[in-house]
Amino acid sequence: MDGEVVWFKARAVVQGHRQVKGINFEETFAPTPTFQSLRCLLEVASAYQWETATFDVKTAYLISPLEEEVFIRPLAGKILRVAGNVLRLKKSMYGLKQAAQCWWNHLRAILTTVGFQMNDGDQSTYFYKQGEDVAMLWVHVDDGILMASNQHLMMKLWEALSTAVQLKWDLMLHSIVGIEVQQVGRGFQLSQRALIAKLLADHTNNFSPRQTLPNMVLKSEAARSVDRGYLSKIGMILYLAQATRPDVTFAMNYLARFSMAANAHHWHALKHLISYLENTIEESLTIEANIDKKIAKMYIDANWGGEGSRSQQGYICKVWI
Repeated sequence: MDGEVVWFKARAVVQGHRQVKGINFEETFAPTPTFQSLRCLLEVASAYQWETATFDVKTAYLISPLEEEVFIRPLAGKILRVAGNVLRLKKSMYGLKQAAQCWWNHLRAILTTVGFQMNDGDQSTYFYKQGEDVAMLWVHVDDGILMASNQHLMMKLWEALSTAVQLKWDLMLHSIVGIEVQQVGRGFQLSQRALIAKLLADHTNNFSPRQTLPNMVLKSEAARSVDRGYLSKIGMILYLAQATRPDVTFAMNYLARFSMAANAHHWHALKHLISYLENTIEESLTIEANIDKKIAKMYIDANWGGEGSRSQQGYICKVWI
């Protein structure tokens, strides 16, 4: 999680930009899960004290069956000795436009065979139920987290999945998709200190403690050249807000309105927000369910025709809190 290089990988990559739709690829869509689903599943695991484990599928894109006819030229050098001028791919490869969908279809078939059912609302979340045994699985491409109602079920599903694909398991929940996870008491603490540190890395000297900006109003300007630095920072803060830092959601959404024509005033406000993240880098999101409380509560508020003639709404849903 500190950015240290653990190992290097050598990969053969297909030149997917040369593919033609309708000839060597059709659909490319593959879903990714939501952080709302992840937090909800962790709430359930906390409430019932379920077993948890993370996994990483090794070479996921290289083991998925390929439906279309795709031919490639052999790699240069003496890596492969083959007769003829081209090779027909039987499995997916890195670089193919349909590689992500091939893997998703392959994984879905494996999970269905094991006994999982896909959630219609989030197609990267799966549920398993057999008698009193219940399990939930959240998967982001080739990384995932498995939660089971008991250790026997955890080991049973572990063995079933490991038979179908090569997995690297971690029974201690440390991290998932860049989110640091600590198991504390009956719950979990989620943080993204590494991402905040990366956000600060480019302009460390520019961020210092700042005074609050009461009643500050920013105005839009006519579209001009897009400031990609501003867009990049907004994108990183968006990832933080969606995953572990809901406290910056409103500020991030407000500043994102000016992404297409950011000026010095917008940058000043953005640096103020980043300074806040720097000073609260150790903050974490605690997920600890209390099943004695109501299962769900929702609070919502909205205004119509607010500042800048824009309507806004916001909501929060609490589960066992």
